Amino acid sequence: MALLLAYNLEAAGHLVSVIASGTGAVEHLVAAEPELVVLDWELPGLSGIEVLRQIRQRLSPRRVPVIMLTGRNGSDDRTRALGTGADIFLSKPFAMTELMRDIAALLANASVAAGGSGLPPDGATFRL
Repeated sequence: MALLLAYNLEAAGHLVSVIASGTGAVEHLVAAEPELVVLDWELPGLSGIEVLRQIRQRLSPRRVPVIMLTGRNGSDDRTRALGTGADIFLSKPFAMTELMRDIAALLANASVAAGGSGLPPDGATFRL
């Protein structure tokens, strides 16, 4: 799944880093300072929800948008992910077009919040 996501994101012009475990994800995300994070709840080592909790603490006050992907689909899971700081919660299976739309919206919102127009400059790439 991660490689398919990376392929689609790179094809859309995004710079992508794929981290295979939750254990290395926190340090990588803090060092890389991504513009957006797509995070799976079910990561080996450290769960995606714990990765989310830690990056919210360590990247503060900078608010990096996070999309939580998961096979979980209960309302308690959604509430927990959003309450921990996810901006969007997507249950698997999901449509790639839905994910790409959500990414574009979050990046546009982050651009506006930073004083930009919300529109990417021509030839822009984003670090995900």
